[in-house]
Amino acid sequence: MRWWVAGLMFQLLAGCAGSTDSDPPDQLAAVDQVSRGDHAPQLDSTGYLDGLPQDAPSHLELISTESSEQREPLQDTQQDAMGEAIDAPDIQGEVTTATPFVVLFGGPANGSILSGSVTVEIVPEGVAEILLDDLVVTIEGEVVFQDTKAPTSFVLDTRDWDTDFLNLELVAQLDGYVAEDAIGVDLDNPDFRFQQVYADVSAVSNGTGIEVILSTGIAGLEVEADFGALDSEFVKGAEVIQEIGIGKYKILYTVAADNSRGDGSYVVPIEISDGDYEDIYPHLRFELENTPRPPFRVEGGIFVPGEIPEASPEWDLADPLLEGNEYIITGGSAKVMFDFGDFSYPSEIVGILVGASAYSGYYQVPLSGSVGEEEVLLLLRAFLDGEQAPESLVLRLALQDVSGHYSPVVTREMDVEAVGSGEVQVSISWDTPTDVDLHVVEPGGYELWYGDQYSPAGGELDLDSNPACDIDGINNENVYWPPDLAPVGTYVVRVDFYSDCSNCSYNYCGAAYTVTMNYCGENELVDGSFAPGDDDYGGAGSGVEVATFSNENCGQVIRGRIRYADRTFDETGFRAGTWKPARHIVVELRHKGDGVLLGLGTTDRLGDYEIQFSNKGTPGVYIVVYSMTNLEEGLHPIAVMNHPKFQEVYAVSSLSVDESVIESPVIDFDIPEIVGSGAFNILDVLVEGYDGIRLHTGKELGKLSVFWATGADTTDTLFCSSYLYEQGLCSEFGALSVQGKDSDRDEFDDMVILREFFKFALEQVSLDDSPGIEVNGTRTDPREAWAAGVSTFFAGDALGVADFVNSRPSGVYVVERMETQDSPFSFLTESGAMDGPVSPLLVAALLYDLSDGSGGESFDGIDGRAAAIYDAIFNYLPSGHFVDRGVTGVDLVDFLDGWFCRGWDGAEALLELVVEHRQFPYDSGGPESCVH
Repeated sequence: MRWWVAGLMFQLLAGCAGSTDSDPPDQLAAVDQVSRGDHAPQLDSTGYLDGLPQDAPSHLELISTESSEQREPLQDTQQDAMGEAIDAPDIQGEVTTATPFVVLFGGPANGSILSGSVTVEIVPEGVAEILLDDLVVTIEGEVVFQDTKAPTSFVLDTRDWDTDFLNLELVAQLDGYVAEDAIGVDLDNPDFRFQQVYADVSAVSNGTGIEVILSTGIAGLEVEADFGALDSEFVKGAEVIQEIGIGKYKILYTVAADNSRGDGSYVVPIEISDGDYEDIYPHLRFELENTPRPPFRVEGGIFVPGEIPEASPEWDLADPLLEGNEYIITGGSAKVMFDFGDFSYPSEIVGILVGASAYSGYYQVPLSGSVGEEEVLLLLRAFLDGEQAPESLVLRLALQDVSGHYSPVVTREMDVEAVGSGEVQVSISWDTPTDVDLHVVEPGGYELWYGDQYSPAGGELDLDSNPACDIDGINNENVYWPPDLAPVGTYVVRVDFYSDCSNCSYNYCGAAYTVTMNYCGENELVDGSFAPGDDDYGGAGSGVEVATFSNENCGQVIRGRIRYADRTFDETGFRAGTWKPARHIVVELRHKGDGVLLGLGTTDRLGDYEIQFSNKGTPGVYIVVYSMTNLEEGLHPIAVMNHPKFQEVYAVSSLSVDESVIESPVIDFDIPEIVGSGAFNILDVLVEGYDGIRLHTGKELGKLSVFWATGADTTDTLFCSSYLYEQGLCSEFGALSVQGKDSDRDEFDDMVILREFFKFALEQVSLDDSPGIEVNGTRTDPREAWAAGVSTFFAGDALGVADFVNSRPSGVYVVERMETQDSPFSFLTESGAMDGPVSPLLVAALLYDLSDGSGGESFDGIDGRAAAIYDAIFNYLPSGHFVDRGVTGVDLVDFLDGWFCRGWDGAEALLELVVEHRQFPYDSGGPESCVH
C-alpha cells in the first residue's frame, strides 16, 4: 500500500453527515395495535398476528380508508408499543389524498411554539407499525428526512433555521397509494447559542489556573460556570467573567489548593442567559490529576487513567509468580516476568496491568493466546538536574481475564539507581548474577568500557555492575554524555559476556539482556542473550555488536501541542465547536527553505510532542502533521487517506519559526475545520475504538486503512467486508470509508464511524456473516440485524452514551435511544420463529440492557455485563466450540448461545429480557454440546 502524503487541504468542511437509508425489504409486516405485556399475541406462521385474516394482503388494504375529514382523534386510552397507556397526541393537519393507510405527524402539534431541539414523531394510524415504499419529510420544500417505516422519528434543531415559522410536510407511499400530512410550527429561539467552547488545559491539579473561551454570537450575556464538581471549595461567583469581543467571553478560575476532590474526570457546565432565555453547555470536561503519573512507561501498554480495579470476587486463581531484575536505572529499562502457567486457561488472560504506589494511572499490556509466561518491559524516564528521582518503585501488578475479572494486586519493589543522562545515553540490564559488560564506541573511535570509563569528549561509564563477579545485584550498566558534549556522528554498541560467575544451577549461567539507547529524544531497544559457557573474560574491543546509531540530527529541541477542531454532540444534536488534542499522530519537523526532513516524532495522549533536531542550513523550521499514527508502534496502526485511488495521507503544515533567535522554540498548532480537521477527528475516534477492543479482549486488530474525501465522488460510510468487496460495492477489502458528500457528511459523526469500525473488528477477530443489506430499523436478515445492532451498541459503549446519534443536514438527527427503545420494530421477529427476520433495534437495545447500570427497570435484572458481551463475541463465536444455530451464519441466537456456553450467570434474568420483554423466541440454554 502506498502511504503518500497529500498537500494542504483547503476545502471548507461544511455540513454534517450520517449513513444512508436503505430500500425496504420486499415483505411487509403488518402488526396490529397490541399490548407488549404478558398477554402479547404471537405472530403466526404467515407472519401476521393471530386474529388477522390469513389472506391479509401485504399492502394493508384492510386498514381504514377514512379521509382526514372523517377520522376521529386517537382515543386517550391508546397504548404505546410497551403496552402502557399514554395520552393521545394532539394530531392536527390534513391528509389530502384518500388512501388505504394513514401516516401522520404524531408530534409536535400543529401550531406549537418550538425552541431548541425537538423530536418530530411520525406514526401510522390504526396499526402499531407499517412498512412503506417511501416516507419523505420536507421543511419549506427541502427534503430533511426519509425512511421506509412508521412509526419513526427524528430530532430537529430548530436553531438551524433562520425563520420564525416552519412548515413540515410528509408524504408516505405504498403500492402507488399516497398519504400526506402537514403541520406548521412557530419558532421562538434566542439570538444566541454556544458556537465554540474550549479550555487552555485539559488536565489540571490543585492550584492550577484555568482559562475557558466561549463564543455565543451576541454581546451582553450573563455567563456562569459551575466548577463545583471539580473543586470542593468552589463558591458560585468565584469564577471571573470577561467579555473579550462581540459575543466572545473568557472565564478565569483557579482550582483551590485545598480541593479535596479525588483524581478523575469532571464536567464543568456553563450557562449563558439574556434574562429571558438560557442555554447550558454540558460537555466541558477536565481531568483532575493531583497524584503524578508513573515516571515510567510500559512497552506495548495502553495508559489507563485511574486506579487498578479491585480484585473481582469471582477470581479464585492463585496469584501470578513474578521474577526479574530488582533494579532499574534512570533512563534505563528492566523486565518483570509473569508466570501464570498453572491457571486452567492461561489463554484467557487478556491483559497485564502495571502501576505503581503513589502514582495515578496504570498501563495495560494486551495479551492474546498466552501460554502463561509473559514479560513486561518498563522504561524509566531520565531525570534532569535539580529533579529528584525516586529511591524505589513499588510496582502494583494484576491480571485481567476475558470475563472482565481482575486478580488481586501483587506488589514488587524495584530499587531505582540514579545514573547520568544527557543527549546520548546507552544502558543495559540483564537477568542473572553474572558479569555482563557494556562497550560504546564514540564517532571518533574512542571506546568506553570497564577498563576505560572516561573519554576525552566527556563520555562516562558511571555504573559498572557485578565487576569481576563481585555481585551487587544491580545488573545494569550505563554510559552517557552530558548535554552539549556528545560527539556528533555514528556510535557503535557492543555487549560482552565477561563471566557467568558460576552462581546458577549446575554452576553455569547464561544471561538475557536489553540494551536501551536514548538519543535525539527517542528510545531504541535491543534484546539479546548469551548461553551458558559463552563468557570470554573480554577486554577492549570485545563483545557482540548489537546496534549502531547516529546523533547527527540532534542538538536542539522543539516542542509544542497539536489540537484539531471538533464538534461536540449529544442526543439533541451538534453543540459547540471545540479544540481537542490530536493524539498519537505523526509529526515531522522540516526546513523552511527546502523542506528537508530534520526530525520526526509523535504526539502523546495530551497532544504534546517533542523533537530533537539539528539545522545546518539557514534558520527557519516548520512542522507537518499527518492523519496517521506510528504504524510500527502496533497498538493502533491507522492511516486516514483521501481516496482509494490516490491513497494520500492528509498533511497540514504550520507557519515557520526562526529557531536561531529562540532558545527553546515552541510550535503550538491548531488544525481548523477548513484545512481538514475532519481527518484528524476520524483518526482520534478510531484510536479510541482500537483501545477499547484491545482492553476488552487483548486481541490485535492489525492495520486499518481509512478513506475520507469531500465532494460527490466519495463512498458511503461503510466497512469494506468480504461480502461488499465481492459484490464490487467497495474497492479495498478490509478498509473503512467515511462519507464526505456535501449532502450528508460523516467526519464528525463519531458514533457512525465507531459503528463501522466495530464491523472491522468483527471481521478481524470474531465472525461476521452479514450479507451487506442496508438497514433502517425494520426487521431484516438476522445476520445483518446482528452485525448492525451489535455495532450500534459498541458505538454507545465506547463513548459511554445511551443514544446513537447520526447527523443529517439542515439540523436533523436520527437518534436511536438504546436505553428506552420502544419502537414496535424492536420487539418480536417477523415470522415468530427464532430464525425469523429481526430488527437491529432489538439487538442494540438488548445488549445495552445487559451492560448498563442498575436502572430500576422491572424487566432488566442484569447490569454491568459489557465484559460478558465481548467475551461471547470474541471468545465463543470465533472458537472451535461455536455451534451455528438460528439461521446459517452468526446472528443473535449464536450470541445468546455464547452467553450460556461461556458460563455466564443470570440465565433467568437474561431470558426475561430476551423472551418476556423483547418477545424474541429464543429456545434458551445454548446448543447441547456447550463447552467452555
